[in-house]
Amino acid sequence: MPLNLNVPYSEKDLAKARGAFWNPELKTWYVPDTKYSELTHFEKWLPVNDVDLILPRDLVIALTARICWKCNHNNQVIAIGANSFYEKGFNDEENKQIWDKHDFFTLFQNIKIISGSLLHILTEQYPNYKLGYSKTVGGKYWSNHCSQCKAIQGDWFLFDEPGSAFTPLSPQEASRISLKKIHLPFDTMINGTFSLGDHLDLIQDYAVTSL
Repeated sequence: MPLNLNVPYSEKDLAKARGAFWNPELKTWYVPDTKYSELTHFEKWLPVNDVDLILPRDLVIALTARICWKCNHNNQVIAIGANSFYEKGFNDEENKQIWDKHDFFTLFQNIKIISGSLLHILTEQYPNYKLGYSKTVGGKYWSNHCSQCKAIQGDWFLFDEPGSAFTPLSPQEASRISLKKIHLPFDTMINGTFSLGDHLDLIQDYAVTSL
């Protein structure tokens, strides 16, 4: 899994010396995931700042329906998912930043920053998933909006409430979710959180997967 870098021409030799590689087809520098433990060496060239998760190139968009709390319109809502990802942490013993790899399926929420190709796909294909202000959290994050009244469909009601759109309690509820596979040229950096719980196993086992 490679992560693209924004390396100016004047710094290409420094990036190469630190272990970055050049992709001639896409005309960009990148760092492979084998060097994520040394990501601090590439921090000045990262595609975005203030991020805490790295998502792989192979992702899924989870789709289901939810009734708008404000106007009762039946909306499509989405979530970003992955089978593995890296989380930023800190090694107290060595006094350095680390990126831990997690190998389990999850859905991401409370996303404030998204980098690269994923941002383009979301903007083009899912216009009702966008940055929105939430009074509950007192700030903006990437969230679903009603296609009719434009009201934000808060993440808490989609992810944290038992039996909600992305927290199924039964195989039948999980079967209402579809997983659309997407493949990106590079890994994606985000600022957000990830889900935990048995409902994720239900989604993996009973959601309908499509290309």
